[in-house]
Amino acid sequence: MSRTKINLILAYDRHYDRDWVPSLGLGYLSSYLKKNNDNIDVRILTDINQIIKNEPDLVGISCATQNINTAVNYAKQIKKHTLATVVLGGPHINALPLNLPICFDYGIIGEGEQTFLELVNFLQNKKKQNPTLIKGIVFFDKNQKLIFTGNRDFFQNLDCLPHPDRSQLNFDNSTVHMLTSRGCPNNCSFCGSRTLWKNPRYFSVDYIIDEIESIISNYHPTIINFFDDIFFKNKKELRQLCQKINNKKLNGKTAFTCYMRADIVDLEIMQILKKIGVQYIFFGAESGSNRVLAYLKNSRASVEKNQYLLDLAKRLDIKVGATFIKGAPIETKQDLLMTYDFIKKNIQSGKLDLWKIFYLAPFPGTAMWYYAKKRGIVDENMDFSYFSKPEKYLYLNENMSQKEFLSICHHQEKEIKR
Repeated sequence: MSRTKINLILAYDRHYDRDWVPSLGLGYLSSYLKKNNDNIDVRILTDINQIIKNEPDLVGISCATQNINTAVNYAKQIKKHTLATVVLGGPHINALPLNLPICFDYGIIGEGEQTFLELVNFLQNKKKQNPTLIKGIVFFDKNQKLIFTGNRDFFQNLDCLPHPDRSQLNFDNSTVHMLTSRGCPNNCSFCGSRTLWKNPRYFSVDYIIDEIESIISNYHPTIINFFDDIFFKNKKELRQLCQKINNKKLNGKTAFTCYMRADIVDLEIMQILKKIGVQYIFFGAESGSNRVLAYLKNSRASVEKNQYLLDLAKRLDIKVGATFIKGAPIETKQDLLMTYDFIKKNIQSGKLDLWKIFYLAPFPGTAMWYYAKKRGIVDENMDFSYFSKPEKYLYLNENMSQKEFLSICHHQEKEIKR
């Protein structure tokens, strides 16, 4: 029996996705398939023309909402030039599972590794099995009726997953990304993590240490970026991680960066991060207004806690990058100016080293999606490329005209960058 040729690709727009990083999701998919099926040849590619040239048997395309049009274009080209089965995965189809474009044969819903493996096995068996027995897929039957086979249970022990297949990921060796968890304990109104991952789950400390050692041995990175929504499970496990990193002297071989949430930070946590060699912390500050913060996140978030993180980091000589969100429905001109004042104050005091401010976009699966849908701004049949320019097409604010809002933003950001 000939080996099944599987190609994987992340659909993204190089113009808008300037912060793109290699897809760890595809890396996990590749390594899991290779571990559990000996009769496959898996390649992760970035060029659709190379995929067509390869004439694969199966193509997996992953995409976020703003790139679904790109994914559809890829699928149509593959269908036109090859006989490949084409499968869609990623955040968009997970948020809208009954919105599978007709050019795809299957969509993967939920955690993809085991589902994709079972789909590969099914296709290799020349479709003798019934695809409805595979949990976690959507597909069109012979009458063009969309069938959803139901949700698959998530992995409860993430340590069963092999490390992602970084050998095929096109990344700069100076910074290598890794995950210590899946999911987020929070449920912010603008974020779809809960829709994608449900409750958070964590790799064990030993698994994390093993992966760090593997990365250092194979890639010798300057920085390992813990790319989780929120880094570490609790203080106890953070202490254990710190102890093992120090015992193995890993912090002398690379530096680390991580993502935090300000309302869980205290002096002990920051001291531990400093001790293991964390040089940069990134967090979502979101707003300089407590009123807007409560709307976007919850009552635990506050400007004061954001400032406390910045103050502690400065004291311990840890650099900080923060992201902000503008254009929330309830945001007033005063709220918006408070955010810019917060940014300016902390840049001037040397406490904020990097900052980015994003327009609020109502991505599918978030509370903002349902809010925008009620206002008629979004729906399942819209042009999803609008998410690449939310300030133009998906304006949500109820207190300022779009023209006034954009004028304020332009003026304030120009002033900050002087």
